Amino acid sequence: MGIIDFLGLNENDQWRILWDEGQKLEKKILNGTTYELYGLHDFFVEVTIKNKLDIPSGLMPFKDGPRLEKYTD
Repeated sequence: MGIIDFLGLNENDQWRILWDEGQKLEKKILNGTTYELYGLHDFFVEVTIKNKLDIPSGLMPFKDGPRLEKYTD
């Protein structure tokens, strides 16, 4: 599955595939928000956690660029 196929899925299916097939690579906390980086097939998915209960509030698939660079600092 490529990033375009992943983006074509509904959000529930995106979460299911991420949890079933993704590999957690990194975690960063910036300004009180937690970001987790996952590898999934040939792209990355960033999960945002904005609460104290560690409940994910959003996901963003991407290939490279500034979003990935925050994890290499």
